[in-house]
Amino acid sequence: MSDFEYQIPDTYEEAVERKAYVLKLINEYNEALLLGKELPCSDEEIDKLQEEYQILNDHLALTEEERLNKLNDFDKEVNEDGVIVEKVSVLDKIHWSVMLYCVFTFVCLCSMPFLTKAVGSACLDSFIDKYFYDLLWNKYVDMMALQNSEYMWSDIGFWFRVCISYLWLPLLLILISVGVYFIFRKRKDLNSKITKWLVFVNIFILVLSVGVVLLQGELAVLKERLEYLWYEYAVYYYNEIGTN
Repeated sequence: MSDFEYQIPDTYEEAVERKAYVLKLINEYNEALLLGKELPCSDEEIDKLQEEYQILNDHLALTEEERLNKLNDFDKEVNEDGVIVEKVSVLDKIHWSVMLYCVFTFVCLCSMPFLTKAVGSACLDSFIDKYFYDLLWNKYVDMMALQNSEYMWSDIGFWFRVCISYLWLPLLLILISVGVYFIFRKRKDLNSKITKWLVFVNIFILVLSVGVVLLQGELAVLKERLEYLWYEYAVYYYNEIGTN
């Protein structure tokens, strides 16, 4: 019966772990007794387990009281049950994986302009070249260019490619944050609240990024129109005024 021998550990953490293990054995015995299954241990063994659990419980209570007495008043707080416990900081309440994901999200959001601008700008520039330089400078007049720029906004495939180019990072962050939220959603603590807010923050970043993409597209169209008008004015000035 080595599994059920008294074992009062030296450290507080080991005592807590042993108490949880003994309680697990007692619960297994009670469940088997209630369901009429084969008992995992004898009556003598369960009596010793219950006695050990009581000893561990008293030992931990005394250890906790001694530990609290050694703390300063600043390091103590009263919990919801009115019991004096050791004060826990906000950082101590956050799971290490949630904290790591917060740092990862912050780094990604800070580097997002650099990670996405090259791909998205290259896609946008190639589209501008397609709809303006070939058609605007070489073949058609200003009216055709204006019609062409209006058609540009109806090219769903292009804007889909641009948005994916610019928005792949916030989309990835949303997927990861949703996954992290589903892991911690049942805990109903600070970790669950943080992961929920991370989802909302990343969705906001996504919507903001879409607005930036559309604004940049509109500015690109306006830039090409102004450059064309300047080109027309330069040609007119050279032909009409410069020759006189």
